[in-house]
Amino acid sequence: QVDIVSPDNGAIAPLLNDEGEVRRDAENNARSWILLGAEFENAQFYANPIYIDERTFIVVDYNGRLLEIDTVALSAERVITLKDHVLANILVDDGVMYIPLQSKGITAMTIDGYEELWTYPTEEGVWAEPILVDDKIVFTSPDHHMYALNKSGELQWTADLEGAVGSKPLFANDRLYVGSFNKKLFEVSLDGEILNSYETQNWVWGTPAIDDEGTLYVS
Repeated sequence: QVDIVSPDNGAIAPLLNDEGEVRRDAENNARSWILLGAEFENAQFYANPIYIDERTFIVVDYNGRLLEIDTVALSAERVITLKDHVLANILVDDGVMYIPLQSKGITAMTIDGYEELWTYPTEEGVWAEPILVDDKIVFTSPDHHMYALNKSGELQWTADLEGAVGSKPLFANDRLYVGSFNKKLFEVSLDGEILNSYETQNWVWGTPAIDDEGTLYVS
């Protein structure tokens, strides 16, 4: 399910009508802002919602459907079928969504009109959120590679990470840091050259973190 909660106390927000009044059910009980997947053909949500305006947000479910949600009516105003399942968050930049597809790669789609601009395939799909670095769409894949595309979907470079990857890279100090299931952490230049690699004790699932002193942490 998807909830709207208060930033003050974490309580689920009430569902309001256009006049700002709390909406009530048939038994006069106050309604809460809860979007139940069961009401949308058992939708499951792994990606964060995308805020459009006070009346609209977008959420993509695992089954490969993009739902445009009316936040007052709590209904799907539009349902767009995607090419594949979606497991990870969507990158949004300049009115375009870059959507990671579980087994198909990555697809670019406009927010206004939901026009598909392009799809770039990978052998094993994309399990993690893409990031934007120097106007390039950078993302990892279980096919052992990290990719960089321009905004037209053209490949700029690829880096072999020697194992499947299930997390997004960290961009810091003009470098990309990413771990793979080959029990390694990689330092990669912004043109795709592997500068260093460090062995870990097990698979790396998470995105590395870095502190103010430049120390990297990985899990």
